[in-house]
Amino acid sequence: MVEKTYDRRNATAGWHGFVHQGKVGIFLALKEIAMLLENNVSPDVFNNYFLEYESDEDIDIRHNEQILSRHQVKAYKDGVNRSRYKDVFEKFEIYYNENVINDDCRFLHTVVEVHDFYNPEKLESYPDGNNIQLYKYPDNNEFCSITEDTIKKHCDGYIAKILHKLEHSEVENDTYRDYVYYQLLHALDSRIRRGHINDGMLYPTIEFSELFKIVCNNEEIENYYKYTLQIEKINHEMRKFRHDYVNILSTLSDFIREED
Repeated sequence: MVEKTYDRRNATAGWHGFVHQGKVGIFLALKEIAMLLENNVSPDVFNNYFLEYESDEDIDIRHNEQILSRHQVKAYKDGVNRSRYKDVFEKFEIYYNENVINDDCRFLHTVVEVHDFYNPEKLESYPDGNNIQLYKYPDNNEFCSITEDTIKKHCDGYIAKILHKLEHSEVENDTYRDYVYYQLLHALDSRIRRGHINDGMLYPTIEFSELFKIVCNNEEIENYYKYTLQIEKINHEMRKFRHDYVNILSTLSDFIREED
């Protein structure tokens, strides 16, 4: 697969300001994978599905060259009004792409509730020609708070759905799902760093097959999880030893004072 090259719209050089965008992309890919599995699509074809950042828009979900959904992510904490997103409507118009599969797959992701987004007067004042919708999350909110890291909860929900569909042994294991989540973020971070190392500054693009492997069949996660359990057990034993040691010292101290 040939990844697209960099232009000035690619904002990954300042990725620390786009952490939420990265998490939203992982969430969207997990949701799509869960839907594919639910529709009995074989994981063997997941290498034909892609999560792509910073191409024509912030996030694209693709099947081969066909764009299934297109997303803008805006972390405006003061973005409670439609007028705050005027630039989004303009950019969606500029970067319109004929490969988008239908007119109902362009979404805006916000971190606060936009009270007047569908207000008729505001729609007239700040129109868009692409039927941009606020994205509705699993909690039925049309926004996703950054401060509470709500996106992690949404990701965890779809990780659990995927594991449940596969009858995975760790589906009920919260700690394992946490490791999966952070490993997914690590995969994205690695892809971005690879783009920086290469002079071409490639768009971060990840095959669903790679994400799927991390979720359900990643030996590194399994080994790391077992290793962590061992470390926790050792720490527990050390804490018990420390507790016993302190008690012994305390007893000896009382005994010495009595002797004095």
